[in-house]
Amino acid sequence: ELLIVGRHASLKGKKHLTDILFERAHCSTMIIRLGENDYKRCKKLLIPCSGGPHAREALKITSKLCDSQGTVINPLIIEPNTTELMEEVGIHTLENFIKSCGLKVSNSLSPKAVTTDNVTKGICDTAAEDYDLVIMGASEGGNLRKKLFGNLSEKIFNTSPELSVAVY
Repeated sequence: ELLIVGRHASLKGKKHLTDILFERAHCSTMIIRLGENDYKRCKKLLIPCSGGPHAREALKITSKLCDSQGTVINPLIIEPNTTELMEEVGIHTLENFIKSCGLKVSNSLSPKAVTTDNVTKGICDTAAEDYDLVIMGASEGGNLRKKLFGNLSEKIFNTSPELSVAVY
């Protein structure tokens, strides 16, 4: 079972109904906010991955859905901007992650690594490179952590309202 819910612009300081559904639904849930693109067909998908279970499921589901559609899926990892090798490290990490999902790296499933010290900016800047949809796994962080540091998907929603984002 998969519940897909649309989301519109942010209501400052108020909790969205989509957030409540996402927290309480007894099945897999995906929240989608459509940006400014033309949605006849998604040609490029970006899936930020940090190794969590939601990113894993998002990658598996999108791979199955897009298998015969000619859609390019780019799992993305953000690595700290510490050495020149970090991009290579990120690609290697993603290749192993893709294999652990039971998938194979190919022309239509190709890892992408970005080095930056700001994860939100790294995702938003990469997504602005002609991606039709960003599919993110939901954070596993607890409520205290979310209150202190915020939720990455919420930061993406608020930072780039023109992006089309799905949170799984």
